Amino acid sequence: MGFLMKTGKVFFILLLPLAFGTALAWDWDTHRFLAEKICDHYNCKCYAEIKEGSIIPDRDFRDFSNHSCYDPSKCSPSSYWSCPYKRNCPAVDKAGEWMEKAAKARECERWKYVGIASHYFFDSKCFWHQVTNEDYSNCHKPFEDEVGDKVKSSGLSDWSVCKCGACVSSRDFESWLQEFYAFANGYLQPTPKTTPQVTPTPTHTVIPTPTPAPKHTSGVDVVITPGFEIVLALSALAFAVFVRKS
Repeated sequence: MGFLMKTGKVFFILLLPLAFGTALAWDWDTHRFLAEKICDHYNCKCYAEIKEGSIIPDRDFRDFSNHSCYDPSKCSPSSYWSCPYKRNCPAVDKAGEWMEKAAKARECERWKYVGIASHYFFDSKCFWHQVTNEDYSNCHKPFEDEVGDKVKSSGLSDWSVCKCGACVSSRDFESWLQEFYAFANGYLQPTPKTTPQVTPTPTHTVIPTPTPAPKHTSGVDVVITPGFEIVLALSALAFAVFVRKS
């Protein structure tokens, strides 16, 4: 009985990816390739950790439900898929959660979390994760498999893949990488707070008033004081009396 229960659990785990086929996206080689590009961009030096992180949501978390990003306004129905009814983007929400953790982490642990965030972010860009009720076997899976083959053989060197009316190219991935850098910068490089500038109060400069220089007469300088004037008057009076007596 115990053996049957264990076997049943293993069988159930193996069936999970098939049961949630619409939730699977780019293959692991594609995610590792994109993670390596991110590490190149940031010069992170933690290639093993960021590439490992980029496949953790599928391999370790077995998260088959948070890889979609629905926006009915951007969807046109087709015989191969249906359009979502409401806007909902759990993949980007998850990417944000892991970037918040990355912002608080240090060294290579930070880049492991960035790798996890990148997995959710790039899955949100897959066309088949933006529609519902798609033909998984004939459209969704062959589309992603071929993209994986292109990335593995050519990187992002001028290729395109089309299946069931959905197309993607290497240029799309280049554009998505730029979007991810801008997204990640909001967590890894927050805008620094600016110190308000204080306008200095103008200082009034006091200019001293120059003291006028004394006026000089030609020849010998004569200083006249009140006492001198009295003496001069008395001398004149004495001289007048002397003249009369003479």
